[in-house]
Amino acid sequence: MMFFMNVKLQISCLVIILYIILNYFLTKRVKSYVHRIFSATIITALIYLLFDLITVYTVNHREMISPILNRILHNIYLTSMTFFLLLIFVYSYSVVIDMKPSAHRVRFLWGIPWIAMAIAIWCLPLHYVHGEHTDYSMGAAAYVAYVCVVFYFLCALFVLLRNRKKVNVQVKRLLFIAYGTQFIILIIQALYPETLVSSMAIAINSIAIYMTLESPDIHLIEQLKIEKQSAISANKAKSEFLAKMSHEIRTPINGVMGLSELIMRESSQDEVCQYGQDIKESAELLLNIINEILDASKIESGKLQIVPAVYEMNHMIRELHSIIVEEARKKELRISFQMDSDIPGRLYGDDLRIKQVLLNLLNNAVKYTLEGEVSLKIECVKKSKDEVELHFAVSDTGIGIKPEHISKLFDSFERIEDDQTRYEPGTGLGLTIASSYLKLMNSELKVKSTYGVGSTFSFTLKQQIVNDQYQQEKPETNAYKKWYKAVSARILVVDDNRLNLKVFTGLLKQAQMNVTAVDNAKEGLDYFKKESFDLIFLDHMMPDMNGIEMLHEMKRYGPGPNESTPVIMLSANAVNGAKEKYLEEGFTDYLSKPILPDKLDEMILKHLPKDLIEYQE
Repeated sequence: MMFFMNVKLQISCLVIILYIILNYFLTKRVKSYVHRIFSATIITALIYLLFDLITVYTVNHREMISPILNRILHNIYLTSMTFFLLLIFVYSYSVVIDMKPSAHRVRFLWGIPWIAMAIAIWCLPLHYVHGEHTDYSMGAAAYVAYVCVVFYFLCALFVLLRNRKKVNVQVKRLLFIAYGTQFIILIIQALYPETLVSSMAIAINSIAIYMTLESPDIHLIEQLKIEKQSAISANKAKSEFLAKMSHEIRTPINGVMGLSELIMRESSQDEVCQYGQDIKESAELLLNIINEILDASKIESGKLQIVPAVYEMNHMIRELHSIIVEEARKKELRISFQMDSDIPGRLYGDDLRIKQVLLNLLNNAVKYTLEGEVSLKIECVKKSKDEVELHFAVSDTGIGIKPEHISKLFDSFERIEDDQTRYEPGTGLGLTIASSYLKLMNSELKVKSTYGVGSTFSFTLKQQIVNDQYQQEKPETNAYKKWYKAVSARILVVDDNRLNLKVFTGLLKQAQMNVTAVDNAKEGLDYFKKESFDLIFLDHMMPDMNGIEMLHEMKRYGPGPNESTPVIMLSANAVNGAKEKYLEEGFTDYLSKPILPDKLDEMILKHLPKDLIEYQE
C-alpha cells in the first residue's frame, strides 16, 4: 500500500512539473540570466522526478534489471537531484545579488563542490535495502546527496543573511520557506527512507518559485519596468540630442543673423542693406523651423507649461500687426485687424503663447493667400467683473483646404501638399503646436474652410481682467526706438566661437561700451580675477571648461573686483528647462542664441547699473 502511495505521489509531482514547464515556456518572457537558470532548474526537476520514478521500479525489480543498468539509473537520479539543488542555489544567488560580471564568476565557483559530489556519487558504493513496504537505495553515494542538501542550504542561508538588507521582504520570505521546506523534507527522507518524499520537496520548490518570482504577472510587471526604463533612456537621449542640435545649429545662425544685422547698421548702400535683410530673413526662417521642432519636443514630453502674466491686449495686437503687415505687403494683400471696444485693456494670461498661436495662424493665412485679404477679429463673447471670454478668428481668402485634408491638419510633421502648396516652406508642426498650446489653456482650435474660397481658424479663451480700461503704452527703450550709450560700462564676454564674439561686439558698438572679448575660459578667469566689469556673459559649451564650470570657479575665487557683478548665460541651448537649470546653477539671467539685438539691449538695460546708461532720443 505504501509503495503505491509513494508512486502516486511521484507521478503527481511529475505531472505538476510538466504543467509548470509547459506554461513557463509558452509564456512570452524577458530573456534574462535569471530566467535561463530557472528554465534549466525545472528541466532538471523533470529529469530528477522521471528517474526517481524509474528507480523506484528498478530497485523493487532487481531480478529483472541488470545491476549495472540499475546503478547507472540510480547515479543519474542522485546526480540530477544534486544538480537541481545547485541550480536552485544559483537562482537564489542571482535574485539576491546584482547582475555584475564578478557575480557570474562567483556563481561558477559554487559549482565546483557539485562536480566533486557528482564524481563521488558515481565512484562511491551504493547498496539496496529491502524495506517493509518498498526497497530503497542506501550507501555512501546516497549520503553524498544528503550532504549536498545540507551544503547548499547553508550556502543559501549565508547569502541571504549577508544580503538581507538588499533583498525584498517577499523574496527573502519565499527563499527561506523554499529552502526550509526542502531541507526538512529531505531530512525526513534520510530518517525514513521508505517514505520517498524527496520528489515533494522538488515540486514544492518549483511551484513556489513559479507562482511568485516567475509568475506571468510578475513577468509582465518586470517587462513593463524594463520598457519604462527604456522609454526614459530614449527620452533622455532625445533631450540630449535636441540640446546638442540646438547648440550646433543655433551657433552658426547666430553668426549669420548677427553679421546681417551689422551689414544693415553700418552700410550706406541700399542694395547692400537689402542683401543683409534677405540674409537675415532666411536665417529667421531656419530659426523658426528649429524652434518648432523644439516646441514639439516640449509638448511631447509633457514639460511645456502655461505661464500667465499681466499683459495689454492692444499692445499685443500692435506687435502682431507690425510683424505680419510687411509679409502681406510683399504679396499686396489687405490686412484687417478688428477688436471689440469693450475688451478690457489689461488682462492676465499667457500672452506669449496666445501671440504665438495667432502669429502662426496669421503667417499661414498670408502664406496660402495669393490675393485678397487676411483678417484677425477679436470679439468679447462674455464678460463679468473678474473674467472675460474672448473669441479669436483668423480668416483669409486663400486657397482653402479640401474636406478630406482637414483631419490631417493637426498631425505632427504632416503637410497637406498639392499643386498650390508643395513648394511652400514649413515643417508641418505649426498647427500641431498651436493646437497643443490652446489645449493647455482649456481651449480648442476650430477650422472652417472651403476649397478655393478661403479658411477661418478660430478659438475661444477665458482671461482674467486686471484693468477694464485701456492703458497708455510705455515707450520702449530698445536700440531702435530710444537709443542709448554706456561709454563707461565694461563688459566681459567669453565664447569659444570667434564669430560669436565678433557679432556680440558689433551689436554693442553703437552703445560705445568697452567690451572685452575672450575665446576661452582660462583667459576669461584671468580677466575676472584682475579687472572689474559691470556685466559678464559666458557661453555654455566651451572646450576644457564650460560656462557652468567657469561660474563655479568664479564663485570659489571669493571676494574680488567682480564679486557682485551679474553673470549671464549666453547659450544656444533652447530646450525646455534650460533657463531654470542655468538660474539654479547661480547665473543671474539667460540669453538665448542667436542673439537678437532687441533682446541683447533689453538684457543690458536690465542688469547694467542705471548711472552708466545715457539715453538719447
